[in-house]
Amino acid sequence: VTELEELLSFGCQLKGNCVGNGKCCHRRDPAFEKALKDMTDLAKNMYDTFQSSCSSCPRNGGWSEWCEWGPCSQSCGVGMKTRTRQCNNPTPQGGGQDCDGNAMDTMPCSGPDCCTHGNWASWMSWSSCSATCGDGSKTRTRTCSNPPPNYCGRPCAG
Repeated sequence: VTELEELLSFGCQLKGNCVGNGKCCHRRDPAFEKALKDMTDLAKNMYDTFQSSCSSCPRNGGWSEWCEWGPCSQSCGVGMKTRTRQCNNPTPQGGGQDCDGNAMDTMPCSGPDCCTHGNWASWMSWSSCSATCGDGSKTRTRTCSNPPPNYCGRPCAG
């Protein structure tokens, strides 16, 4: 029995799909899955150690994981939020290429609707005099429309 066959049969149930040595595997045992992951991680670490010890070897850059999304740029209405990552997993060296892609990612975000408070528009022109002779009056108006208040905004004062 080779070491590979022993590894393949490690932790398997003895039914189902047979491997070359006559031992059978139906599904993988969690202990086998953990051992396989540990060996893969070890191989990656050994490769990284080799690469980092070789300062003249070209090594392309790799991205770190994305950081958490930052806060929305607006406290109400529509804004943007960003997240970042670094080209340090690994850092390029020895003439290796920088990471491909962007170090910053953005996406729209929104908070509650913004309250728009009303503001007076300009005065309209004066009306004609209300009387053709004697005392009369003239009027002019303005509207609360620059901008008008929305559902949570205050109306124009005065």
